[in-house]
Amino acid sequence: MVTVARWQAYWEDKSQAGFRYENEDHYQRCAAELRVLFHQLAPQSVLEIGCGNGALYEYLGFKQSKDYHGVDFSQSMLNVFQAHYPTANLICADGAAYRVERTYDLIFSNGVLQHFDRKMLEQHFENARAMMTPDSLFVCASIPWKALWYRYLSGELTGEAHVHRLRGVILRAMRACSIDGMGYWYEHDDFKRLATRMGMTASFHGCIYYPYRFHVVLQLRQPGRLTA
Repeated sequence: MVTVARWQAYWEDKSQAGFRYENEDHYQRCAAELRVLFHQLAPQSVLEIGCGNGALYEYLGFKQSKDYHGVDFSQSMLNVFQAHYPTANLICADGAAYRVERTYDLIFSNGVLQHFDRKMLEQHFENARAMMTPDSLFVCASIPWKALWYRYLSGELTGEAHVHRLRGVILRAMRACSIDGMGYWYEHDDFKRLATRMGMTASFHGCIYYPYRFHVVLQLRQPGRLTA
């Protein structure tokens, strides 16, 4: 498994987000799916964890937010973001540990939580909870789905069925062990348990463009109260 330190070293000097296709059409299509997750909300304040180089910033509608904060630990990615959007409020910090004494309408991440181990994931949930109101949404998008790990490695879910199954598994397993591996794979139950402990409700949604991933949308259920 790729360690958190290795992930940080890998992304430290990157300028691209690592989407399957780095082009405007893909950004538009990907953002259209992600916007559905908070379609009932017109967020005026947004906290984006792992904002990267801002590739989806405008497509997600965050540019129209009156109060946007983007957090990422890669200064090189933030430099690209800032160059394209000079007025965006960007912070170089650890997304799992980030917490401020205020609330947001929307706390959002996309393809980020695979870089968090379980301890970091719990810390992120605790911090997010403290920055939410009963009307806030906490959206964790594009999480690698452990139940589909083998089907991903075999190429069944990535359009690589022409590759011999065993050879495909071996090659992808080798890739997963490298610095650009997928990171941590999670199950729905991992998030259900965290949501229950944090006094949140959780709804789960499949991912269209990356079918081996899933999305989670959370809201406060019992503000101010944790369960044992």
